[in-house]
Amino acid sequence: MMRTLVRVAAAALALSGCAGPSAPAADPLAGAYTAVVSESAVPLAERLTAAFASGHPGMTWAVKEIGSSATIAFLNGQDADVGFVTRDLTVQDRTLVQTIGLGYTAQVLIVHPSNPVTNLSGAQLRGIFSGAIKDWSEVGGNAGPILVILRSESSPTRTTLDPLLSTGSSPYRADAILTPDASAMLSAVSASPRAIGMVSALHLLGLASGPRAIGVDGVMPTRPNTEGGAYPYRRPISLVLPLNTYLIRPGAKAFLEFVHGEEGQRILREFF
Repeated sequence: MMRTLVRVAAAALALSGCAGPSAPAADPLAGAYTAVVSESAVPLAERLTAAFASGHPGMTWAVKEIGSSATIAFLNGQDADVGFVTRDLTVQDRTLVQTIGLGYTAQVLIVHPSNPVTNLSGAQLRGIFSGAIKDWSEVGGNAGPILVILRSESSPTRTTLDPLLSTGSSPYRADAILTPDASAMLSAVSASPRAIGMVSALHLLGLASGPRAIGVDGVMPTRPNTEGGAYPYRRPISLVLPLNTYLIRPGAKAFLEFVHGEEGQRILREFF
């Protein structure tokens, strides 16, 4: 009997030695995650989530643009894992989500790359957007009619720039063209040397060619000027998570650690 048991054990060991390598253990953070964001934060959210997921096989992130207020509601309702908000957080917001400030994004006026104009005063801009100034030659540009391109009234980019561009005595010109989103705005300004439009500065990062931002009253919307407030037409960007930490999934907690870590901070420096 003892010899039989020894032979069985030896056979089992031999078989185990012939088996192929065991499958690697599944990443404990694998799964599908959702980041809800406002439009201006889309480039940043996509960059951060893609970099984080690249280190975790089986992890996927969907970045959904729904606006800042809806982002707060989604996080509070447990319909998303993380969010990116591009407006000041209200007292009510802070009772619903926890926030981590990331930086500021400038809301900028953009022109075609062939346009020689690099700076306009507030008075000139109000004249252009109201229609009082109709030709680029009136503000130092090449002769030709000015084409004004706007975002919708509800766009955060437009509401941030409204105090600069429009007053009760100088409303927006009636023939201005409306665009539905940042992508359409960039395409419209890229297509016309006569155009002037508006966009969040984050959407200009990484563009090999295309529209460029101009200064306002002698101040360029550079990163230092935006961060320090010298360029005042800006919006904060915050990472938001559920207020109740017990509701945060492990992958979202790890994402927060990633953002605070070396690679996450390197990515943030690309944007701010």
